[in-house]
Amino acid sequence: MSKPDRYFIAFVHIDMPWCSSPKAWQPVSNEIVLFEQPDMPAYDDIVSAVKQACPAAVGVVLNNLHEISHADFLSFINGSKDWEVSA
Repeated sequence: MSKPDRYFIAFVHIDMPWCSSPKAWQPVSNEIVLFEQPDMPAYDDIVSAVKQACPAAVGVVLNNLHEISHADFLSFINGSKDWEVSA
């Protein structure tokens, strides 16, 4: 029997390589990564997801990881500001 999906939100700090063009990208970025899977994502899963979304990233720091409700997950995906993360 398979486990039901759970929903996680990871707050990450991404370091980018130095670039002389300010239009290319910012040297650092704070981003949010969402996961929908049965188990809590491992650190390697989070880094892999960031590297897949942003191949130029040279460093990834996990600032925080929370489990969120299905409703909050859908609100976030749909661009609503009515979601929250509780500890």
